[in-house]
Parts: sequence; structure tokens; C-alpha cells
Amino acid sequence: MLDSVREPQLRSRLKAIAVIALAAASIDLMGDCGGPGGNRLDHVLDNVWYDCSIGSDRDLHGIAGHYDGSVDSKVAVVGAGGMVLESSIANSVADMDRTAACGAWLDIGPNTTATLRGVWKPDNTTVWAAGGDGNTYNGTVLQYDGVNWTLPGVPSNISYNAIWGSAACDLYFLGVGISTDFPNGAHFDCSVIDTLMVDMGWSEITDISGRSSDDIWVVMNQPTYNVWHYDGTSWENHWQTWMDQSLFGVYAFPNGVSVVAVGANGAVHWFNGTEWRDHTTPEVDADLYDVWGYRHLGPATWEGGTIAVGEGGIYWLNPEYPSAGLARSTDVALRGVWGRLGIVRTEWGSGPEEDLDLIIYYVGDDGTILMERDYTVGRSARR
Repeated sequence: MLDSVREPQLRSRLKAIAVIALAAASIDLMGDCGGPGGNRLDHVLDNVWYDCSIGSDRDLHGIAGHYDGSVDSKVAVVGAGGMVLESSIANSVADMDRTAACGAWLDIGPNTTATLRGVWKPDNTTVWAAGGDGNTYNGTVLQYDGVNWTLPGVPSNISYNAIWGSAACDLYFLGVGISTDFPNGAHFDCSVIDTLMVDMGWSEITDISGRSSDDIWVVMNQPTYNVWHYDGTSWENHWQTWMDQSLFGVYAFPNGVSVVAVGANGAVHWFNGTEWRDHTTPEVDADLYDVWGYRHLGPATWEGGTIAVGEGGIYWLNPEYPSAGLARSTDVALRGVWGRLGIVRTEWGSGPEEDLDLIIYYVGDDGTILMERDYTVGRSARR
């Protein structure tokens, strides 16, 4: 048995070794955020921040990653002028300099000048990117197989904003539409492309998130009829009369029922599986463009992280009460957020312990790429 003086030192050294050795066994544990303790973000305190920007002045609009615990895990970013960047996701828990943390961002962009807004990464190799000119119906959807870009034949009469899939052959591409002749979406099953129309008349779907092929959420850039849910058969309107702002981002927590939508003038709406609640507060009046979250089990209560990005920086959100605040200010608008939560389990004489290893990426205007990292010893995660 280790004495009380030597045990902490030895544990710290052994954990550094154990985490590196077990990194491949780390798992993505984003979960349903919430709990009796609320969720003011502890991740904004004493964490390590890296500016991973590569010097480009092109605005970046979207980010997505695929994390399986291996060194091949990657994150992709899309933006103006057909920009597509890709980098490996940091895996080591040791103190890292900027080069090790940010990785080598490679420009793998296709031969297009379109503004790319949507990105999806189903595995370590593939990248889907979509965009268009935003105002007319001139869209682009491209697929990267690790070597070449191809055009899968998705209709180009839609200016796309978002991509999501429940599987490699269950993909949705969504954006601006006006009618069944100019629809606001398309579905691709790797063989057949079907167009779809959510809502009627002119409409712009701004984001999509889901948990499965029969549990998909989209939001729209309009102050009415702006939240819709797909149950595998049909699209159902979830708009509430008090939802009076355009919505730009939505996130369905993977292992639960909660959904959060954000939008213009600080709009924050939470769905608890039964009803929608308005969590918009006077403390946040900036436009919010994207949202992401996780939860983990802290020493005394559930603690979670729900992060929105937009004009002015990064904002923390509370799923239990209408409460929010600015977590970190930026000089430019941030338009995308994506993260991964890895857990490394170790065994000690006092029992098993789980260490939280959290990495969050933020992208925005003027080529901004930020990375936040939190490695917390002895913090348990919850699916």
C-alpha cells in the first residue's frame, strides 16, 4: 500500500502513462445534459486554450469530427471560398504546445469557390461538405474519400447550410427552398437521392441534429414554424407561439431526450422530451449560431457543459433554469462548435477512477480556430 505522501505523486505519474496507453480505448461520451445541479460551465475555468488559426482570412462556418480514440481520428472545418481544412484530434493528455495540440491543419479543399457551411464526418477518412451562395438556389454538395472529391449528384438548386446522417447511407442535406420544385432538402441513401420539403413556401433550414433515423431535429431562419422533428415517417411542427426569433443552431443530446435550439437575439429553447421551455435571458442578446453539449458526473452532482457560439464569443447555457452567460469573449463572430469527451479508467487501491479528457473546437470569422482542453483527474463521465 502506498503511503499518503508518495501515493499522489506516483498516481499522477502513472496516470500520465496510463492515459497515453489507453487513449485508443477512450470513448466519445457526449450525453443528455442536465441534472439537479444545473451546468454553469466548469470547463471555462483554468482550462488550456490554443489559437489554432492558420493565418487565413476566410470566414469559417462549420466544423465536425469523428473520434474513435485512435490516432487516425480527425476533425474537419469548412468555410468561404471552398475552404476545407482537416487535422488530427489531439489524443495525449500530457501538457502540449500549440503544434502538438492543434495538429497540422491541411487544406484539402475541392475545386470550388462556393461558400461551404455544412460539414459531416462519418469516419476517419470521409468528409462531406455542402454550401452555396446563400441567396439564390445554387448549391454544392461534395464528398471526399481521403484522396479525391466527387459530386454525388445531389440537386444543385438548393443552397445548402447543413449536413447530418444517422449512418453512412442515411444522409440529409438541408438549406434554402421555396416549393416542391425548389425544395429545402435532400436525402441520400447511397443509391437514391430524394428531395424533401420541410414547411411550405420560402424557408431556410439552418441546422440539423439527430440521434437516429427516426429522431431528427431541424431549425429554420424564420420567427414562426421554426422547429421541426422527423420520426422516421413524417415531419412534425414543434413551433411554440412564444418562439419569435429565427433559429440558427440545434443539438440533440445523443444518449437522452434533451434538445436545445439557439438563434437570433440570444434565443435559447430547451426540449426536455415532453415540452419546450424558453431559456432566453437578458444576459445574452447576441445572435447565437451553433450549440454543442456533454455531461459528466461530478463529485457531488451532475455537471454538464452546454456551449453556444455566436456574436461576441462563447456562451454557457443552463438546461435547468433560464440562465446563461458569456464564457469567453472574442473579437469575431464564432459560427461552429464541436467537441469530444474521452474517458480514461484507472484502478487504484481505493477503487476505480475515471479521468475526463475534454477537447472543444470553435471556428468563426477571419479564419478563427480555437481549441479548449480540459483534463480533469478523478472526474467521472456519464453517458
